[in-house]
Amino acid sequence: MGILKMPDGSNMRVPRKLLLLLLLSVLLSLIAVSTAYFLRQNPKRSSTDAWIPFRNLTVREAAILLKGNVEKPVRAGPIASINGLHGNQIVLSTTRYVLPKDEPIQEAFEKTWYKGMEYHLVCNSWENYQCCYSLDQGLIEKELGQAITIDTSPSNYQATRKISFQSWKIDGYFVFETFYLSLILFLFILFFAYIRNAFLFLPYTGLLLGVSSIVVAMYSPAFIDADYFHQRILIENFVPMALFFLRYFFSYTLVSLFLYVVFFIGKKIKKRNRKAWVVYLSAVFGLPLIWVAWGFVDSILQTKKAENLLSAEMGRVRSECSGESVSAILNDPAIATHSGLYSNFMKNNILNPKTVGRIKKILVTPEKNIEKRISIFQKKDEPQYLFLWNSTQFLYADFREGKPFDEIEVAPSLTLFGPVQKGAIVPVKPGVTAEILVEVKRKNHSASQYLFDFLIEPWFHAYRAMKRDRG
Repeated sequence: MGILKMPDGSNMRVPRKLLLLLLLSVLLSLIAVSTAYFLRQNPKRSSTDAWIPFRNLTVREAAILLKGNVEKPVRAGPIASINGLHGNQIVLSTTRYVLPKDEPIQEAFEKTWYKGMEYHLVCNSWENYQCCYSLDQGLIEKELGQAITIDTSPSNYQATRKISFQSWKIDGYFVFETFYLSLILFLFILFFAYIRNAFLFLPYTGLLLGVSSIVVAMYSPAFIDADYFHQRILIENFVPMALFFLRYFFSYTLVSLFLYVVFFIGKKIKKRNRKAWVVYLSAVFGLPLIWVAWGFVDSILQTKKAENLLSAEMGRVRSECSGESVSAILNDPAIATHSGLYSNFMKNNILNPKTVGRIKKILVTPEKNIEKRISIFQKKDEPQYLFLWNSTQFLYADFREGKPFDEIEVAPSLTLFGPVQKGAIVPVKPGVTAEILVEVKRKNHSASQYLFDFLIEPWFHAYRAMKRDRG
């Protein structure tokens, strides 16, 4: 037994095993956070993640943010500003960070020039957040070759943006993450040391990940966005882990909880009356199986109806896309002279009424449960394509970037419980092809479909994605 000294002077005995587990958790957390800290020194950017440098800015980086000439800014407004002076230290606030020259660009970035050299900037958040850094005033002024001006206007960074990162708190971030990760690891190890119930493993893990996601949302407010903006060391990764768990294991967690409750009650009944226990298990497991079996038969009948509807609608869309309609749509002045991506032509009311009519003729469906996605590529090597979409709720048209698929993937094994879909590549005219994907969504959710959606579908999609990537 270990002895802990309490604040009131009394002694509390703690099992030595618990103390060893706690020390192990702290040691593992310290190693993990320290390793992540050193790996987070260099900034990076991928298509879905942004890693700001987890350190203070260098003098050159600060100068680039303050004086660089930016070509085509992604976001309006100044890039950086000096908003405070404390002794010989200035406070620089910014919404960007500088990428290393050898870092590949996979996301929207800005070109900037400083002292005749080109640099790349990326945003450190899509929302109204700023990162603040404490820098030596003399070194910055020497690099810039001029005295520093402090922004005291009411619309400066400090007044108009929330702070999501402060370089002078890096030590505090390190201590907090080590403490929190130690706590989570300790609680996780406790499960295997004391609880040891297989039915409670997934609920327990989900609870820890869910609580950790809430902590991250408060601790690193800029992290969760359309992309992940990493502004801390390590524990932000609990959020994608929680989302992965939610997508692939949430249904199994509900099943585990259900089985735990069923067997817990079953043990109580069995002790009192064995016959009642048999009836109880038959009712608990037998009736849902009958319900699922009926849903399976109903799904087969629904699929046949959906396939017939899909074949008829696919034939009509192929005919429309291979005729003159697509050529006339592409010749509309607003489309032919478009600039920019993801601008909804249908919403902005800039198309000729006849063009709108042709798009509607292609996209409108006889029933509301049909969704269509049509990608029209005008040149084989041209990355931009016209995207037409009927989402079953609205009609949409814009330009996007991408390459034509060699083959539209159809998932016949998914049609039993999920949407029935079919794809095709249609030549419109020389040099122009249209990729068509038509999908009929199920009208009714049967018992089998719920079971499929919960337990099988996420893994089925993961398997298809893996096969597509390998191919």
